[in-house]
Amino acid sequence: MWKPVFLPDGKGVRVVTCYLLLASLLSAASVNAVPIEESGERSINLREALIKTLTNNPDLRTFDYQIKAQEGREQQASLAPSPELNFALEDALGTGDHTGLSNAQATISIGWVLERGQRQHYMDAARAGSALFTVKADIKQLDAAAETARRYLVSLAFQARMVNANKTVQLAEETIEAVRKRVQAGRTPEAELSRAQAELARRKLEREDIEHELISANRRLAAQWGETVPNFTQVAGDIMELPKVAPFKTLQSQLQQNPEFARLLSEQRLKKAALQLAHAQNKPSWRVNAGIRHMGSSDDVAFVTGITIPYWRTHT
Repeated sequence: MWKPVFLPDGKGVRVVTCYLLLASLLSAASVNAVPIEESGERSINLREALIKTLTNNPDLRTFDYQIKAQEGREQQASLAPSPELNFALEDALGTGDHTGLSNAQATISIGWVLERGQRQHYMDAARAGSALFTVKADIKQLDAAAETARRYLVSLAFQARMVNANKTVQLAEETIEAVRKRVQAGRTPEAELSRAQAELARRKLEREDIEHELISANRRLAAQWGETVPNFTQVAGDIMELPKVAPFKTLQSQLQQNPEFARLLSEQRLKKAALQLAHAQNKPSWRVNAGIRHMGSSDDVAFVTGITIPYWRTHT
């Protein structure tokens, strides 16, 4: 098992896979968080967001329970049918010589089911189902990680817009001061000062809208790992840094690693195992029993055994 990140239920391998597929996003958004002592705010980077998502995402936890349930089905499929204990009482409580229990025959036996190879097909079908669930869980984790990266970039974009909005407000305030000096000097009409003040009010409203959008984006990002109130105020990175695109041949060689191919192969194996199980179930199981019989008339004991072979015939 790979050990770059330690997560419960063996998720370290899936974390590595997510990082490989999201390498371009990691290069687009810097993972160096802004120090708290410099900014006075709690910052989070993309790596932390991905780890939180893969560890605590509510949707991913449901797949963990489904995989455990499928593992239980696989364990159940490996268990052979339990033997049956049979008891029979004959020639008792009748009339004549069979009044009461003096001439009764009591038989106790144990029966087994001969599945004739069906158990292995049950196990193969259960293992194929577990493999399919695992692949679907991997795809679900990749989707969750990709959605986290997308929401992270949305927060990063609103954060960059917030920086620009602060600059425009500051520029509008500086413009008001400059216009006020010109008005006091009598070189600019007073109406220009009113227009500058109106522009400042408009810029502040735009900044307020962007601030609300940034707060909402951060909440949507934190919701990826189940938090209703984010414990961070900003995300680390530079939205202006563009990812490096890998060469076409490299991307083409990675197509075979696409989880969708693994899902298709797992579904094919599951259908094949189900078909083989159906063919095996078409062959009836035999039942064998063995036990002892007590004859009340002579107080003798004898061994009894038997086999049941269902009769069937195929239709042409």
